Amino acid sequence: MEQDIQSKLKLWIKERLKERGHGAQTLLALHLELHPSAVNRMLNTYQNGKTRDITIDELVKISEFFNEPPPSFYKEVDLDFMKICASLDPVDKEAVLDFLELLKKLKTK
Repeated sequence: MEQDIQSKLKLWIKERLKERGHGAQTLLALHLELHPSAVNRMLNTYQNGKTRDITIDELVKISEFFNEPPPSFYKEVDLDFMKICASLDPVDKEAVLDFLELLKKLKTK
């Protein structure tokens, strides 16, 4: 990933952790199945100026942990739709997906 993107991701993660308060970084480490020091190295610059990049797999898990996608990855409309879908119970979510598949099929005919 490009370094500028890494910087934005790290800032986003730090902001979300701050919102969650004390212990959130440890919980994130547990969710990622990493030692807390690995998450610390991921978010901060080493003394020698180097950083630990966030992998794609880690980014997916981090998004799951915060229950939101990283910034600038989706259009605003997509984010609204994702938030609505995330708030649905599994049965309603399945019904919405079925309906969308039907709309997609009708559109391609």
